[in-house]
Amino acid sequence: MTSETTPSSSRTLADRLRSGPLSVREATQICRALLSAIESAHARGVGYGDIRASTVVLEQGRPVLAPMSTTASESPAADVYAVATLLYEAVSGRSWTTGMKPEAADWSGVPRRLRRALRKALSTSPDRRWPNAAAFQRALWVPRPRDTIWPAIVIIALAAAIGYQGAHRQGLGDRRTMAPARSGIREQYGLRPIINVCGTMTALGASIVVPEAVSAIAALLPEFVEIDDLQRKASPVIARLCGTEAGFVTASAAAGITMAIAGAM
Repeated sequence: MTSETTPSSSRTLADRLRSGPLSVREATQICRALLSAIESAHARGVGYGDIRASTVVLEQGRPVLAPMSTTASESPAADVYAVATLLYEAVSGRSWTTGMKPEAADWSGVPRRLRRALRKALSTSPDRRWPNAAAFQRALWVPRPRDTIWPAIVIIALAAAIGYQGAHRQGLGDRRTMAPARSGIREQYGLRPIINVCGTMTALGASIVVPEAVSAIAALLPEFVEIDDLQRKASPVIARLCGTEAGFVTASAAAGITMAIAGAM
């Protein structure tokens, strides 16, 4: 992870950031790689001492640090703090002022879980920071690629929320007009008829979708969308309908409970 020279075909992280912030995934992967190299160097009794966006070279997307120049006893805390400032800058697009209190910083654009790790790493009190590079590295979250089924799930759930909101605005009217036409689909596929006296249950298909939601789903399914953007649009709709601070589309009630517990940790 170290290099004595900078290849002419490479560019520094500072060069890369001039074109805008990195994705959370890319920025976190770069900083995790830096922390791994730093931890190895500290274990050998040496450190870097000067880690800035301009001293981190990107070679085919992988970070390479400038030559080590200090003893490990002098640099562990400074090296870890420096990587934290790089991660903040790479994700938010804003520079970090040394000595700034985390509670006074602008955290817009930084995901909540990553924010918690950075707040600790950037604490003005060294005793409250991560004890070493390995601990900080373990605390960093690398977003995983989304499952291919998520686009359909999110689109359907968002469309249902929008449709339900539209129905509420119309006062729902006569419930008999909301019932979908019987198409014989159950008979076509040999599905057993169900008379639901239990309410909304996942095992029974959850809820019958109102016509407005069906129309919204039909309009959205042929289109490509950015799932993160769709989640952002769905959140205020769900929150308004449920009377909560925010909303999040999940694949099931169990997944929603899991997300709620994770958010409270």
